[in-house]
Amino acid sequence: MEISTSTNICAFTPGRERNGFDFCIAQCAQGGYKVLDINFCESMNPHSRMRNDDWQDYVKDIAEMGRRWGVVFRQSHLPYYDIFAENDEEKSQNHGGADPPLHHRLG
Repeated sequence: MEISTSTNICAFTPGRERNGFDFCIAQCAQGGYKVLDINFCESMNPHSRMRNDDWQDYVKDIAEMGRRWGVVFRQSHLPYYDIFAENDEEKSQNHGGADPPLHHRLG
């Protein structure tokens, strides 16, 4: 059995500052995890590369971080919100299904 955790386990400092994927992946790997669930809630951050035109390059960068630390990503999860709710027009436009799913692109 492989025990996994999510990268969001250390996504924030005690002062609520955000830690990047590089930090989270490194900390989980140093803690002994070899399998991770990549948390793409970062895409809700308006300044995230996940929202830019180069998001696919960013996903490749994250995959490389995983390879460098000897971890694999078995699943991913995206932010959860009601894309059909009123006042969520921007979210519904920015939330698109990826084909293939992002965790497949992470290897």
